[in-house]
Amino acid sequence: LNINEFQERRDERKIKLGALIPAEPDRRAKRLAFGRRQLPSSFDWRNNNGNFITPVKDQGACGACWAFATCAAMESNWMVQGGPYSDLSEDNLNECHTFNELPCTGGSFYMSQAVMSMHTGIYSEALDPYTPSSQDCYATSTFPSPPTAHVEEVRFITGTTNDIKQALMTYGAVATTMFMNYNDPTVWDGVNYKYYDASISSTDSTYAHCVTIVGWDDNFTFSGAPGNGGWIIKDSYGKTWADTGYFYCSFYDAGILSENAVFPNIKTLPNALNVPVVYAYDEMGWVDDFGFGVNQSYAMSKFTIVPYMGNALPQKIMRAGTYAVDDNMTINLKLYRTFSGGTLSDLIDQCTI
Repeated sequence: LNINEFQERRDERKIKLGALIPAEPDRRAKRLAFGRRQLPSSFDWRNNNGNFITPVKDQGACGACWAFATCAAMESNWMVQGGPYSDLSEDNLNECHTFNELPCTGGSFYMSQAVMSMHTGIYSEALDPYTPSSQDCYATSTFPSPPTAHVEEVRFITGTTNDIKQALMTYGAVATTMFMNYNDPTVWDGVNYKYYDASISSTDSTYAHCVTIVGWDDNFTFSGAPGNGGWIIKDSYGKTWADTGYFYCSFYDAGILSENAVFPNIKTLPNALNVPVVYAYDEMGWVDDFGFGVNQSYAMSKFTIVPYMGNALPQKIMRAGTYAVDDNMTINLKLYRTFSGGTLSDLIDQCTI
């Protein structure tokens, strides 16, 4: 980048970072916490018996950091599972969601999950390349190919240092949020590419950003931080940014880890003769949740089989999904064939999660 282009891009980042971070994130979810296990003093998925991190990409002047962090985490998660190298489509997430936010105006990991749970993604970069200046959703085009894979699970991780370390070692890279003001030399060390902000103010919402944690080092030092240690972070501003596209953030930074997500499981696609149908009432995924004031509650959803190509052919129910929004939840799912006169009958199957 030349000097003028760098300045322009830096100014764009100030406006176009692209994360939508809930003001009170703990109202949204009880996140997955891990038990104790021995943790190394440093860890890096770029060099852990191989490289399990895909190359750094560039979001450009588009508020799509949430899509880049999501894809970077999934690409890593899949390789850690033993799956193939994948280059996933940020464009798919940025342009195919049904929320009020227009493409390039910000998003969240909840929005990523909504797109994928409805099977409108995830596509490969080859099928849906990143074109922020041309906003069109490939999934709704005429005769689109099936998604590259089905990703129907998201796990939100508690924002504690040890839990994020455990999640990294278990799943691969972790998508996270932070507030990052590259223009403030009191918090950003542009020589060593280190970030530490002791407090979050009302003006920091302008700098909400999604990034991907790929490792840590307990011996990193940060000017002004109360202790050592920090995260190794993959950004989405291209390889010429910071340390070949990476920077380092203190464990003690006030804005990082408010939302943390992994998308761990890949579902293989059925063959063309068995096109999957998604029956759902939550096209926007998990938006909010409300309690009933008791420890046990019930809910029911009714679905009618959609004919395929005009034929009411038998359909095999493969999966049912819901959200675990609190610790130590037990979910009982029952599938009935008939609901008539206020009564359920003909139990087909049931399971407990």
